[in-house]
Amino acid sequence: AIALAPAEARYRINRLDTLERLGDPEAAMAAANADAQGAADPDLLHRRAALLRRLGRIAEALPAYDAAVRANPANGEALIEFGQTLILAGKHEEAAKLLEFALEAMPGHSGAILALADAFNQLDRAPEARDLLVARRDTFNLATDAVYHLSLANSHWGSGAYAAAVDAADTALGLGLDTVDSRLVRGKALYHLGRFGEAVADLEIAHSRDPDRHEAAMTLG
Repeated sequence: AIALAPAEARYRINRLDTLERLGDPEAAMAAANADAQGAADPDLLHRRAALLRRLGRIAEALPAYDAAVRANPANGEALIEFGQTLILAGKHEEAAKLLEFALEAMPGHSGAILALADAFNQLDRAPEARDLLVARRDTFNLATDAVYHLSLANSHWGSGAYAAAVDAADTALGLGLDTVDSRLVRGKALYHLGRFGEAVADLEIAHSRDPDRHEAAMTLG
């Protein structure tokens, strides 16, 4: 691989941008693959990894992100995206370590905070997720950021704070985040609080939207 002149690297990145805007991600991917074989530009390596992730090619995205981060260890965005992709691959322990490292350099990065909280929740470290979200709450606009409140609901649920989980899920729903996850965490928390009628309503909505999510069916019995 050769190092590209800055103008050549910008041209290739602009070409990828154009192909993506034209709605042709496969053509963008083909161009990114060709660029990655012929040049060792860190930005191009990052863009290729990001494209693979957006196309759902997670197994390929992981080594691509590894190459991008090795080419430019100072690229905090690539590092955080690498951590998020590790979560998608079910590699939560690796993701948590990487995201903790990234947050040392970028403590106010909202995406990294949410991703690390997700990794902690998946690792049954919900109290750590909750403490992280509470400690970094000033990073978020609490009046509009529904994803923050859903993440907090999941963290409260995993910590056994069921009333707090319902409150956070209610806030997320009130802000328009009416998803399977929102209904599921609210329904499970309501069930543990003995509010069975409300719980059943939420869990049935979650199950009807995604029958493959067995948590709702298991809670309903």
